[in-house]
Amino acid sequence: DFGRLSYDLVERYFQVCLFYGIYPSMFSQDGATERYWDNPSLYNRDRPLFRRYVPLIRRLSRAGWRPVTRAWASDPEVHVERYGAWPDLHLSLRNTRQVPATVAIMVDASALGLPAASIQARALLEGKEYALAGAGPVRQLIITMAPEATEVLHFH
Repeated sequence: DFGRLSYDLVERYFQVCLFYGIYPSMFSQDGATERYWDNPSLYNRDRPLFRRYVPLIRRLSRAGWRPVTRAWASDPEVHVERYGAWPDLHLSLRNTRQVPATVAIMVDASALGLPAASIQARALLEGKEYALAGAGPVRQLIITMAPEATEVLHFH
């Protein structure tokens, strides 16, 4: 029942879609009645979400999902997925906790073929830059995530 979905719930759905790099889908229960796309008050309300998340999902899709992440979070409740490879490396992060989480994201720089030079990660939703610290094969960055939030990091 799309009428019962708030903007915040739709955004949460889009964030889950972003984490997995899949496009959101808005189908009715039977595919024929009370369709989302027949109701301008719904799709116009959610238009900013489509504009914000669909280009990021497309970006991850183009980079390509990689089943072996070579990256992990210090908190098991923060999940990590990998898209692409250096120099087009992305990590999507999902805080599954209902409270904020400050976590270290460890990256196996050696296995991912990252250069020895200084590497930055840009949080594509938040817009912040994070330095990938450390000189060994495993480097890390510290990020704070909102409850049940997703973030995408692009390494450069």
